[in-house]
Amino acid sequence: MANTKHEVEVLPLVEERISVNKREVAGERIGVKIVTDSFEETVRQTLSHERLSISRVPCSRMVDAVPAIKTEGDLTVISIVEERLVVERQLWLTEELHIRKEKIDETVEQPVLLRKQRAVLESFEGSVNENPHQQSHAKQGSSND
Repeated sequence: MANTKHEVEVLPLVEERISVNKREVAGERIGVKIVTDSFEETVRQTLSHERLSISRVPCSRMVDAVPAIKTEGDLTVISIVEERLVVERQLWLTEELHIRKEKIDETVEQPVLLRKQRAVLESFEGSVNENPHQQSHAKQGSSND
């Protein structure tokens, strides 16, 4: 088919176009299960705590008002008070006696009755036998007895 004279051949142009659509497709189904594993591990940590020791300190004194809570360093003092009805008797000093001891030496003369014992022995013959050491004194003092 040859055309001699200028025959023009027309070629149709074809174009492809693509159109993309999405759709859900049922695929593989999976399940999720959560598993907790336990294991032991050594943990080293310094822990601090406070221990309280309470001691009761007896006090027996009068105060004018409730004392405030006092903190001195690591010591806290809480005062416990009670009200008391007081009937009061007071002593008043009116005078004093001052007694002083003094030593006094004094020479005194005063007559005093003194007694003295002596042994007198008698024999069966009726004569008096006195203490041989005091024969002279015994004869003189026999009239005073």
